[in-house]
Amino acid sequence: MAARGIIQKKVQPRKIIPQPKQKQKQVTVVPKKQQPTINAGGSRHTLILIQDIPDKKSRTWNEYDSLAAALDGFTEMYEKQLRNLNPGTKQLSYTVADLHVYIDALHDLSALVLDPASKQYAPRGKDFIKSELLKRLKQAAGK
Repeated sequence: MAARGIIQKKVQPRKIIPQPKQKQKQVTVVPKKQQPTINAGGSRHTLILIQDIPDKKSRTWNEYDSLAAALDGFTEMYEKQLRNLNPGTKQLSYTVADLHVYIDALHDLSALVLDPASKQYAPRGKDFIKSELLKRLKQAAGK
């Protein structure tokens, strides 16, 4: 039984014509300096995606010029929420564990971090954000 819709065509072999040899030019390639792909700041454009509750309408996002700015922005958002919950308190204090409990209580939290080498955004989850926040807070405390 012959297959329908298939057209067969005979292909003629090509003749290979030798080309005259040319002088080869020597080219020196200087590699570009590459930025490290993992750092706490730099120019790693970052988007923070937050969903407070299961309702999809609660989804928000914030844009930052660097991962460090995104971490600082997230911490400021947490502190603002603490102030709203404790309006009479003059000075706020919290631990890293409190911040981690807040992160775990969010329905969804993700970061899209630009990788300058590949020029693509790498998705990062809650665990990455927790560890980077811990590093950032230690750095801010001078440890």
